[in-house]
Amino acid sequence: MKIFTKSSLTALTLFLTAGSAWAYPVAVGDTVKMYNNDTMAQYEGHYQADNVNDAAGKFGVFCVELNEYFTPGVSYKVASISNGANKGGLYGKTSTNFDPISKETQWLYHHFLLKDIQSVTGITENDYQLQLAFWFLENELDNRVSQNSTYFDAYYGNIGVTTEAEKYVAAAQLAVSRGAFLGDVKVMNLVDANGGYAQSQLIGQPVPEPSTMLLVGAGLIGLGFARRKAQNKR
Repeated sequence: MKIFTKSSLTALTLFLTAGSAWAYPVAVGDTVKMYNNDTMAQYEGHYQADNVNDAAGKFGVFCVELNEYFTPGVSYKVASISNGANKGGLYGKTSTNFDPISKETQWLYHHFLLKDIQSVTGITENDYQLQLAFWFLENELDNRVSQNSTYFDAYYGNIGVTTEAEKYVAAAQLAVSRGAFLGDVKVMNLVDANGGYAQSQLIGQPVPEPSTMLLVGAGLIGLGFARRKAQNKR
């Protein structure tokens, strides 16, 4: 029985620490090929990236900054993985030109990774609307732009905050105000062959909430004690 209990505790320890072992889809120094079109069936992101250093395939991303760009089909180098955009964007930049992402952005992208956007927001996933929500949350559309007005961008044209995007924003704001788990969400900062910054992208790991991990862990411990009690009765 001692062997079983020890095995249970070992399994629990491994489970609780598994999140830290999960990796982002890229690492600093990797080469990433960017794609403009959504090609996967669902949860594909508004854009896609493919780490050419592995065989894992494409993964879904969303742009952090509105006035920065990438060329579809071109490869870029991952300059850094951080809590914000290195170059900064239209608004929200610090004195060092760094633009940190908001808690609301982290929460929303975390649930994109968990593939439960609809269950936590009540809105059927729409990647273009999510992209608008991220830009709004990052102040790229800023508060001057409402549902009935537009922001002109040289690449995208007139962009307005739609009703669906506003629903995503409201859901994220409410969740953060209630202290929701934000997940492990970062920014992939890309540079081109000349070292110039390209459009920064959201990336992350689909880490379960601590409460979920603790519940499963408690179940493992309970199972171990139940087996031990049954053994002692024999």
